[in-house]
Amino acid sequence: MLVTKPAYFDRFACLAGDCPDTCCGAWQVIIDEKSLALYRSVGGGLGEKIRGALLAEAGETRFAMERGRCRLLTPEGLCTIQKELGEQALCRSCAFYPRFLTEIGARRELGLSLSCPEAARLILTAQERFSLSSEQTDEPITAIHELSPELLLTLRALRCHALDLARDRTLPFGERCARILALCAPVDRARRTDGALAAALETGLAQSRAPLSRGECAKLFEALHAAAGELEFLQPERKARLSASLDDCAPGGWTQYCPSLPQLWEQLLCYGIYKYFPRAAFDRSIWPTCVFCVTLPLLLRQLLHTAGTGDRETVLRLAWTLSRELEHSEDNMRFLFRRFRGKAFRPERLIGVFYALRE
Repeated sequence: MLVTKPAYFDRFACLAGDCPDTCCGAWQVIIDEKSLALYRSVGGGLGEKIRGALLAEAGETRFAMERGRCRLLTPEGLCTIQKELGEQALCRSCAFYPRFLTEIGARRELGLSLSCPEAARLILTAQERFSLSSEQTDEPITAIHELSPELLLTLRALRCHALDLARDRTLPFGERCARILALCAPVDRARRTDGALAAALETGLAQSRAPLSRGECAKLFEALHAAAGELEFLQPERKARLSASLDDCAPGGWTQYCPSLPQLWEQLLCYGIYKYFPRAAFDRSIWPTCVFCVTLPLLLRQLLHTAGTGDRETVLRLAWTLSRELEHSEDNMRFLFRRFRGKAFRPERLIGVFYALRE
């Protein structure tokens, strides 16, 4: 098994009681069978409390919610199971978060989710270029997928080229986004035709190096505003804040919104490309994946403009709360990926818009 992870991955350590938020607070956590057996065996008052918080629905067992919070959270926002039984007693979902895993055949990729405050700090405050480390292990292959070998090879190459563009500091940030979009558009058009993908990648590489033209932003922001209105947020005030931020395109350049974190946008773009490009192999959603990766920085830029401050703590808070509401909602992600197939997000428009916002 070839295991790959970002350079910052092993530096992560949970902040526990020092964390500014509770990772599982409003999420529905599904419990794996091994952990469920443990919880059912705990004795005394603690066991009764844990079992009283279990809720079986649709063939799965999860922790029940009370006023939008997991019933096992203490008033301080700490997990009763971790506090009383130790971290080793956490169910698989809670123990693994904020890590994520993508496994295809003999390749396993690990990463950290932006939705965790400490993970967001590690990801977005890094000054060095995004880099990966890989090692070969003796672990057996556990994920067998009937995927096109040509598609897998093309997507790996596509991600490498996209990361190269994202890390190219000779280009203004918006231009990097525009050129990544130009790179991916031909590959997406050929996504259904094995045998055409390699040629499409060459076309994309040529387009990513060609001169680009500026575009108009108004239609894109109208479409983003409409899309934001249909998303489901755990905290309604965050949805209202996002919708309000999309009334108009934020003026000025990218760096003015986070002067204390000069590589913020680059790191955020690399995070999205690393995490989502391999997953496009399962449904060939190459264009929506690319659009999401460049739109995530754009949404954060809009939120920072509305907030009126680019101090470090505000930047990080807005980033991880945005990630929580978008990335951890399957309904929101499916909706956005469907919407990104629409006319408002066609390649010519998006490439022109991001090129216009290049500085």
